[in-house]
Amino acid sequence: MNDSYIRFTGLISEVGRNVRRVTGEVIAGYGLKRSYVTPIYFLYRSGPMTASRLCRLCGEDKANISRTLKALEEDGYIRSEAPPSPHARIRHSLTDDGIAVAEFLEARVKEAVMISTRGLGDDEIECMYRVLERINENLSGILSELD
Repeated sequence: MNDSYIRFTGLISEVGRNVRRVTGEVIAGYGLKRSYVTPIYFLYRSGPMTASRLCRLCGEDKANISRTLKALEEDGYIRSEAPPSPHARIRHSLTDDGIAVAEFLEARVKEAVMISTRGLGDDEIECMYRVLERINENLSGILSELD
């Protein structure tokens, strides 16, 4: 096996694992699951939206988003708004408690990003994102060819 493959997959896995651990520590006081963070973030940043739009933004399937929305509504973090017409879809939005959690998460995420990129200049950070995007595009291309 190629050493660069081992290094690449090891680093990507470790970064992902550390991001999940940091996220878990940040949300521990709220009793939230990690899977709730991204939907809360998008509802906070983009306002009320349908489950379909949330699926696209979060990169999750409808079943996962439906379960997450149900749990967040039961916990009082979101509300589901009845559609104005019979053909419209239900829109979900944050409650005051949801907004408070989102503001807390946003502050902690900014802090975590700042700490995790310490020692890197703006150009290096931008380069890192471009490289990761290109790698992701290339891997997606490989998967498309395999289908």
